[in-house]
Amino acid sequence: MKLAVIGMGGVGGYIGGLLAKARHDVTYIARGTTLEMIRTKGLQVHSELHGSFIAQPSMITQDVEKIGIVDAVFVCVKGYSIESAYQSIKPIVGKNTLVIPLLNGVGISTKLKGLLGKGIVLDGCMYITSEAIEPGVISQRDKYNKIVIGGKNLDTVSLAKIEQLAAIIRKSGIECIVSNDVEADIWAKYNFNCAFSVVTALYGINAGELRADPKKVEMLQALSQEAAKVAKALGISQPEDIVERSMKIMWVMKDEGTSSLKRDIQAGANSEAELFSGEICRLAATCGVEVPVSCRAYEELKCKIQGVTNIDSNR
Repeated sequence: MKLAVIGMGGVGGYIGGLLAKARHDVTYIARGTTLEMIRTKGLQVHSELHGSFIAQPSMITQDVEKIGIVDAVFVCVKGYSIESAYQSIKPIVGKNTLVIPLLNGVGISTKLKGLLGKGIVLDGCMYITSEAIEPGVISQRDKYNKIVIGGKNLDTVSLAKIEQLAAIIRKSGIECIVSNDVEADIWAKYNFNCAFSVVTALYGINAGELRADPKKVEMLQALSQEAAKVAKALGISQPEDIVERSMKIMWVMKDEGTSSLKRDIQAGANSEAELFSGEICRLAATCGVEVPVSCRAYEELKCKIQGVTNIDSNR
């Protein structure tokens, strides 16, 4: 299969690196310093699962017109970049191209379908601890990685193509599950992000610091419970113990584990605060669910981003 990856950060860089390492035909869509660093030095990946290696793609370019139609493209940009990403990939998406968004948040595939108007846009999410520590250099930590993909109302040809892609992903060293209810899987991850990402970002802490503070653990649990209430009101299938599952992830993380939301806000960069904190409050309002802890956290996150320091660190 002819593959492409857009977004060479922690997720896209990791996926793209393993695909190239396994000698698959993969093109990286990048620009600026990232493009130049990979073009001259290769994509450097430092992984607890796979060791350190340098990956060389079939092509790296920002000129997508040179690529042609691909069989599948992984969309691994931040949620706030989805509109610019769709414009970049539109020339390489054909009628039967699989488009796999591996972004944080919910409702991503619906938005991407509306923007693209073509291709086979799937739902997807990825479980990984990975970041770009500098342009063209990826650091992956912890002993897990998993991609979950799927879609609705797919014909047999599309399903066969998805299974072919899943096999390629697995052979590259990433666990891949083709789900019959991928929306439920996405919301399960979203539940954790609406809790852990928000608390770590709001207070600028890591998992170890969070666990050491019972009040912050209690807040994380409340945020998870509110996200679960919204999912239920929207008719999203969720495990009965979804809150316990989110809490368990927090308890078993390494002390230094944290969220990209925390890192981005601390760096003064664009963040996905709206995807987690803002969106859960908006969705709650549409279905008449009260989420007071989430909405208070959202207002405080906005103040933090704006540089207003009125957050009670003892809450």
